Amino acid sequence: MKEQLPVSCKSNCNAIKDLNHRYHYFVSKISHEIRNPLTLVYSSLQLIEKNYPELPDNSLWEQIKQDVQDIIFLLNDLSSLNNSSVLRPAMLDPADFLISTAAACRPFMESRGILFSLRMPENLPVILADAVKLKEALINLLRNAQEALSGESPASSHSGGSDGHFGGADKNSCKEEAKKILLFAEYSDGFIRLHVRDNGPGIPPEYLDTIFEPFVTHKSSGTGLGLSIVKNIAKQHGGSVIISTNAFPPVTYTDVCIALPSSAPGATF
Repeated sequence: MKEQLPVSCKSNCNAIKDLNHRYHYFVSKISHEIRNPLTLVYSSLQLIEKNYPELPDNSLWEQIKQDVQDIIFLLNDLSSLNNSSVLRPAMLDPADFLISTAAACRPFMESRGILFSLRMPENLPVILADAVKLKEALINLLRNAQEALSGESPASSHSGGSDGHFGGADKNSCKEEAKKILLFAEYSDGFIRLHVRDNGPGIPPEYLDTIFEPFVTHKSSGTGLGLSIVKNIAKQHGGSVIISTNAFPPVTYTDVCIALPSSAPGATF
């Protein structure tokens, strides 16, 4: 016989759910209300710049544009973090999903001189997942990898960056190592694991304890919400995020894995 919760406990649970709903609504509302006028401000700045070509030569003008853009990025990420627990799950073919995601990202990577590749086994099982949220998580990881390879993170000051985890590298070569990002999947023990691996400078050990905390960032620019969003999305799918990295040359790399149960037991859909 199923145990019945006391009335007071049910009331408390309902009150907590209502409070949580109001919190999410408030964050979404305030983000939306601030982001919209800021987007219009940024559009106006672009229009002014078009009419006054000399403005881009002014460092103060460029700083104003950058500050407005940074706030818009922050609000976008805050909204994504706030909504990362709201899923619309459906049966998803991981192979089709990964091929589509890789195709969307490849031009951006190649335009930055990055060798981008996709690898996956045959016959990956279908999973129950929110394709939009899962794509958002992977794009966050791919963007982090690109920034690491482009020298946009403090770890990039570490020397080296080798492709010891990509194969075929000559460690004694004096040539600069090719920048590589690998998106790949594997299946074992009831879990599909989606990996984003780069041969960048790696993540220093002292950053790992706080890397998933919101608003904690070691980049020169960034909101510090990207990995928090990834972790929340994975958690809501009943999965987890695992980071493997090495910041000490000659073999440096970062591998971030989203592990998802193929049948999603206990997922909070």
